[in-house]
Amino acid sequence: MRRIAAGRAYPFEPVSPWLPEPPADLRPPLAGDLCADVAIVGAGCTGLSAALALRARGARVVLLEAEFAGSGSSGRNAGHLAGPAVMDLPVVARRNGRRGTERLVRFASEALRYAERQLAAWEIDCGYRPSGLLMAAIHPRQERRARQWIDLCGHFGLPLEFLPRAALAERGIPQTFLCAAYDRSGGVFDPGRLARGLRRAALAAGVELFEGTAVREICPGSRMHLRCAGGRVRADWALLATNAYTRELRPRPRSVIPLRVSGFETAPLTGAQLDALGWQRWEALNTLHHVLESYRRTEQGSIAATSKVFAHGFAGHRPAAYAPGAFRCLEGGFRARFPMLAGVPIRRFWSGWIAQTTDFRPLLGSDPCCPRLLHGLGYCGHGVAQSMLMGAVLAERIAGGQHPLEECVRRRAFSWPPEPLTWSAVGLIRLAMRAADLRTDRDLE
Repeated sequence: MRRIAAGRAYPFEPVSPWLPEPPADLRPPLAGDLCADVAIVGAGCTGLSAALALRARGARVVLLEAEFAGSGSSGRNAGHLAGPAVMDLPVVARRNGRRGTERLVRFASEALRYAERQLAAWEIDCGYRPSGLLMAAIHPRQERRARQWIDLCGHFGLPLEFLPRAALAERGIPQTFLCAAYDRSGGVFDPGRLARGLRRAALAAGVELFEGTAVREICPGSRMHLRCAGGRVRADWALLATNAYTRELRPRPRSVIPLRVSGFETAPLTGAQLDALGWQRWEALNTLHHVLESYRRTEQGSIAATSKVFAHGFAGHRPAAYAPGAFRCLEGGFRARFPMLAGVPIRRFWSGWIAQTTDFRPLLGSDPCCPRLLHGLGYCGHGVAQSMLMGAVLAERIAGGQHPLEECVRRRAFSWPPEPLTWSAVGLIRLAMRAADLRTDRDLE
C-alpha cells in the first residue's frame, strides 16, 4: 500500500462535505416554555422520521436539536442505503444465534424497503440510485470470504450473486478488485440532501423544530419535563433519538458506546479520469476487510470513501473528530485501490460517530424508571434505512399500538463493561482487526 506522509495537515470539514454549513432558514433556539404531546431529542433520521409519523397521526411534536438537523450521523454517513447483506453476518450470527439474526435480517430488510417508499412519499430528492452494493475482494484469499458471505446470506433468505473478476471488469470496476458478492438491493445517495429533505418535510408537516437547543436535563413525572438553556418542554412522551450522543445526556446506561469513523471526498474527476475509472453503474463498493473500506461515486463527479479505522474515546467520551492517523490510513487505501486516479487530490476529510451495541442490533426501549421516556438507537454503522424505520416503530408505540417489527428491536439491552474496561477491550479488538487487514494489504505490495 502507498505510504502517506505523517505529520501533514489535512483539509477538514467540521460536519461533512454533504452539510458544510447550517441551513439558511436555521430555526431559532427554544425560548420559553412549551407543552406538547411528544418531545423528541435529536433531529437526525430517527427523530425526523418519528416526528413525521407522529404528525401524520395528529400529535403535537416538539423536536429539539443541539446543533442543526442532520448535523450528527445522519449528515456524515457514507451515502449507502443498504439492507442486511452488507453487515458482518458471521459475527452477528455468533453473537445472536439464528433467531436473533433472523430478527435483525427481517428488520433491516424491511427498513430498506420502508426507506425507499418514504423517499417517494415525502418527495425527497436525495439523488438516490438503486444500483446495488458490492462486497469486493482485493486479495485472492478473500474469495473464500466472499463465497462464505454469500452462503450465509442465503441461509437467511438474502440472494447474493458471486461476480468473478471478468464480471467486475464489465461493470468498470478497477482491476484491483478481484471478485465480489453482489447485493442487487439498495444503492447510493447524498446524505446532506436526505437530511435536508427530511427537515423540509417535517417543517411542512407542522413539526415544531428548535435548532441550537441542547437538552440539559430530562425529569420524569406525570409528564416529561425537558429543560434547555432557554426554556422547558412539558410533554406526555419523550423520545431520545440521540444515537452516539446518548450517553452525554443520559450517562448511566451502557447499552451503546460511541465509535468514531472517518471519511473523505476527492476533488471532482476530469472527463478523462472518469473514462479511465469506468464504474458506470454506480454500485456502492465495500471491501472484504475486517474493518471495511467503502467507496461510492458522487453526483459532483468525485469519489467518497469512509471507514477503514474506528476509535472509542477514553471513559466513554466521543473521540476527537480531527483524526490524522485515520485520514492517512483512508487515503492510503484509496491510492492502492484506484491507481488510475493517482493524481486526484483529496479535497476534504471528516469524521462522525456511530452508536455500537454489544450484539450489533439496534435497540428500542424505555427508561426502567419511566416507561414514557423511549429511545431508538444503536445502528452500528448501518443506520440510514434502519433509523427511518425505527422512527415509525417508535411512533406506533407512542400512539398506543405495536408495530409488527417492534419485536425485532425490543429486548433486554446487554451493557458494555464499565470504563476503562470497554476502552481497553475496544482497543484490543481494533488492534487485532487492524493487524489482520494490514497483513492482507502488505501481501499485495
